[in-house]
Amino acid sequence: MPYMVLCEDSTDGEKLRSQYLQEHLTYVEGVLGKICVAGPTIKCGEQYSGSCFIYNTDELASAKKLLENDPYHMHGVYKSCCFVKFVPAAGHWIGGVTW
Repeated sequence: MPYMVLCEDSTDGEKLRSQYLQEHLTYVEGVLGKICVAGPTIKCGEQYSGSCFIYNTDELASAKKLLENDPYHMHGVYKSCCFVKFVPAAGHWIGGVTW
């Protein structure tokens, strides 16, 4: 069962995102096989407010390590992150339904 991680940006998140974008993208490309889906979140307008990652791992420790090694995390883009197990049960991304 994958882990979903919701991260909320720090007050300097916007500035830090642009500063470390290339390092972050390179890291994501390097661990792409361990990511089900990932991308920024937007609260209002077009400004990023955080990130969502769904990691293809059953282990919390592995999900934490994937996030901790991300340059965005290492350089303080996020002020908080929440890890929860995610049950993909329905949708076209998973080919229908699981029941």
